[in-house]
Amino acid sequence: MDTTTARATSEEVLDRFLASYWTPRTRANYRFILTRWLDWCHDHGYHPVGGADAAALETFIAELKTAGNAPNTIVGRISAVSAFYRWCVREQLVNRNPVETIRRPSRPTESATASLTRHQLTDWLAAAEHRGGAWWAAAMLLGLNGLRCGELIACNVENLGNHSWHHTLKLTTTKGDLGPPWSPSRHPPSRPWRSRSAAGTAARCCSTGPVGG
Repeated sequence: MDTTTARATSEEVLDRFLASYWTPRTRANYRFILTRWLDWCHDHGYHPVGGADAAALETFIAELKTAGNAPNTIVGRISAVSAFYRWCVREQLVNRNPVETIRRPSRPTESATASLTRHQLTDWLAAAEHRGGAWWAAAMLLGLNGLRCGELIACNVENLGNHSWHHTLKLTTTKGDLGPPWSPSRHPPSRPWRSRSAAGTAARCCSTGPVGG
C-alpha cells in the first residue's frame, strides 16, 4: 500500500470515528488533534490504523514535550488518540489500543491558567460597580457566575426573559444544556441555575478565606 492510499484510508477511518460524536465542537477538537497524529504517523512511516505501536506513541509524546507543549495539552492529545483506538478496537480494525501499553504523563494537580486572587476580584467588581451599567452587569456575570467570555458575547436580546418572577438570561453553549436560565436577582440562588454554582465559581476564582481577611 503506497503512502497516498494509506493516508486516504486512515482519513476515511477518522471520518467514521468522528461521525460517532454528535456535537460539532467535539468533532472539531478530535479532528484537530487526530489529524496531527495521523500526519505524524505518515511522516514517520507508520500506518496509523494497525501500524502504530507503543514505541511510536512514546516518540510522539517526546516530540510534544520537546516542542514545549504544556502537560495538560499532551495529556489531552493522548486521551484523544486513546479514544480513537478504543473505537478502532470496537470496530475490529485493530486488536489492541496501543495507548494502554504506555505510561501516560501525569496531569498537573494545579491549573497553570492565571486567575484573579480574592483581592483582585474584589477590586475588579468594585471598579465595575463604580462604572456601572453594562460593565457592572458583565463583571457580575463573569466573575460570580462562572460564565465564559464566549457565552456572554453570544447573548442577544432574545436571550432575556423571566422565570418564576425573576429576570433571566438564557445561555447558549456547545457543551449541551446548562439547565434553567440564570437569574440575576438571586445572590446566591437557592439552587444552582447551571452546571456550576456561584459558590463553586467563586472558589475557583478566589483564594480561600473571607474577602478582606
